[in-house]
Amino acid sequence: MKKQLVNQILNIFWTGLCFTPIVWYWYKHGLDIWWYIFLIIAFLVAFLPKKIIENLNFFQNRRQYEKWGVKFIQQFVQDGRWANWFNKSSRMIKDARQA
Repeated sequence: MKKQLVNQILNIFWTGLCFTPIVWYWYKHGLDIWWYIFLIIAFLVAFLPKKIIENLNFFQNRRQYEKWGVKFIQQFVQDGRWANWFNKSSRMIKDARQA
């Protein structure tokens, strides 16, 4: 299985996992003013400059992220341990030019 395909499968998984409760909520309660508010916020965040987004940090040190389970989740993200496991051949040095 190619690494790109695994990465896309992981994208679909995380998108489904994160958006299912949101879609279910709006399906049950209908579109009200909150839907439009969150839609506007989402569009505004999408147009933030890259510099601002890169400076967003929830915690100041790495240990706090690890405490919240980032190392475990890292196995199942794009280019994570699980995706790299499917493409072991890409990490092998095949000739002197790759070394």
